[in-house]
Amino acid sequence: MLNEDTLKKAREGDQQAIEDICAITWEPVYRYIYFRVQNRQEAEDITQEAFIKVLDYLKKNNIRHDKFISFLKKSCFECSSR
Repeated sequence: MLNEDTLKKAREGDQQAIEDICAITWEPVYRYIYFRVQNRQEAEDITQEAFIKVLDYLKKNNIRHDKFISFLKKSCFECSSR
């Protein structure tokens, strides 16, 4: 389960916390993007690009744990709209 402590640790650069976030959130976000683009490779690329952007954003900004998935999906949507 994603929690505030995990996000805080990831914000501080904790590699295990970053891996935990990816493990918890990758599948639902990938499915969301795949549903939009209907192409496996494109969905993987968009999901990966969004994760990189969101994790970079997380280093500098605070995202509440209960809003993280929504924020991640919105970022994916923006990446897929280009």
